[in-house]
Amino acid sequence: MCANDSTSQFRLACRVDGCSGGDDGIGGVSLSMNLAFNTPGNALSGGTWKIVGKADERGLAGVAMRLDNINFNATGSLAPTGFEIKVFQANGTVIEIVEGDDLSSNTLDVGVIGGPFPSSYVDAPGLAPYLANPNLGSFTGGVELATGTFNSGVVPTWVSALANVYSTAGGQSAINATVQQTVRTVIPEPATFGLTGIALIGVIAASRRRVKLRDRSKTSLRRRRQRLTPPFFACNIPSNEAPDSSLCSE
Repeated sequence: MCANDSTSQFRLACRVDGCSGGDDGIGGVSLSMNLAFNTPGNALSGGTWKIVGKADERGLAGVAMRLDNINFNATGSLAPTGFEIKVFQANGTVIEIVEGDDLSSNTLDVGVIGGPFPSSYVDAPGLAPYLANPNLGSFTGGVELATGTFNSGVVPTWVSALANVYSTAGGQSAINATVQQTVRTVIPEPATFGLTGIALIGVIAASRRRVKLRDRSKTSLRRRRQRLTPPFFACNIPSNEAPDSSLCSE
């Protein structure tokens, strides 16, 4: 999976004089595909994606990622300083993105949270695993690797991922890493639904108050009219005659 892996061009990630040839992962790398839907909560509305990673040992030496249902071009490269990037069209809609140390000098601690390699990445509030994807913890302080868009009607998915990490202080050798992948998106907090519910209750209550005030106004007006209408026997009749109900209209 190192210098002899011409299919994935993973030689970018390995030093020919020190890359471990074993298949068993020793270092650890976690990768997250962060999704932002155009319409929050609507997974089929299209949107944007971003890959971020974190690593142990002395950081990423290289990573190869196969993704499906994505749009990607050169402007979406977030390859760390000192890394090269190559992009391949795999089968169908699958795109392979390979990033690795250009070996002009060893770029250490890429993706190591709290390490000396600079990072400005911060997880967005409410970011959580999408559907049944695993929770790999926070990626704040990790490394951004690539970004792009996806069309409505589809959701990006992982196909596979490979990675190497530097294993020595000076980066003289790189080893295969065990890679974990997840997909995350921002989940609205319960408080958001609570506030929405409170707002709706307020609107309903205000509407009911308006109905009650209108009914009260009609009742009050009806009562005032009744007070102003004289009884049937107090109609305009001569004062010297007895009241005659036939002269008054009800």
